[in-house]
Amino acid sequence: ELPISLKNLSQRREMTLPQRNTVLAKPTNFYYLMCKLDRAQYRFMAIMLTASLGLGVLFSSLPVFICQGLITLLASVLVSYVPHTLLTILMAGISQIGGLLIVAIGLNIIKLTKIRVSNFLPSLVILVLFLTLKYLYF
Repeated sequence: ELPISLKNLSQRREMTLPQRNTVLAKPTNFYYLMCKLDRAQYRFMAIMLTASLGLGVLFSSLPVFICQGLITLLASVLVSYVPHTLLTILMAGISQIGGLLIVAIGLNIIKLTKIRVSNFLPSLVILVLFLTLKYLYF
């Protein structure tokens, strides 16, 4: 038996697709387990980095916190000005390029290739510009 909000979901035509997906999405025990494992992994890595690199990790945490905080605040302001369709397209493209960059980093780690990943970082900016122009003018 579906909850009332899910029963009436097909009757509600005014809801947009993202709203329907939000209503249908229910966190599962697996989701919570993955979140806990992810947090445990970050804690473990923080301990290992602190043990191997010393107090430098503590001193570097403040600039990292400031930079990431500013990026988060900027993104939260900009997201209200970007249309939802464009945002969806941009997130898909950035995820694809990010995945390729992570694969390149992995190939470098196992010493299969020597790809200069930092040379490909401008591709993220070019992608955003290209997709925005395509969305606005084509």
